[in-house]
Amino acid sequence: DVAFQQPAGVLLLAGLNDMLYPGHTVSPAQFQHNLEVLIRRCLNINAWCVLGTLPPIYTPFFLEQFPSEEWSHAAPDAKIAAANRIIEQAAADFELDLWDVHAAIAARPVGESADSFLMNPANAGRRDGMHWTAAGADAVAAAAFDRIRSRCSPGQRIVCFGDSLTYGVYLRGKGTADSTAQTYPGRLAARLEVW
Repeated sequence: DVAFQQPAGVLLLAGLNDMLYPGHTVSPAQFQHNLEVLIRRCLNINAWCVLGTLPPIYTPFFLEQFPSEEWSHAAPDAKIAAANRIIEQAAADFELDLWDVHAAIAARPVGESADSFLMNPANAGRRDGMHWTAAGADAVAAAAFDRIRSRCSPGQRIVCFGDSLTYGVYLRGKGTADSTAQTYPGRLAARLEVW
């Protein structure tokens, strides 16, 4: 799907489901392999690639949604940290820019505060703790823009590759990069249009 778009660049933010979706998680070694395959596919179509770290989650809400014996072996936060070490190493190995999505979301309290970038009852009416508010998606877009603006030229096509976070589930314009959408691709598009 990415290659079909013939992008000049790819923002790759994927892996939260691979690390945390009970019954479908993969080992760190498999996660690394999968990530490297995706990177090579981007490079094989001559697209520059920027790797995003996995964001934090609010564990109490996550465990309500996904109770599993799996967490007795490795806590969700530990699995995110392990994946981020793999992502950081892959960025170094392939000489790619690293986009610190984790830091962008952690810039505000990760919890039940209305100020959090993660959806919760105080800011979204949902006991979610994984998906971003519109403000969170905008913070991620700002971090992406900082990483890619030196690479962009007018008319270039950029593909945002990822999972429900990239899709912008629960946000206005979900599934689009329309510059009026609340999704991070939409907020990035709005920045690129002005720039």
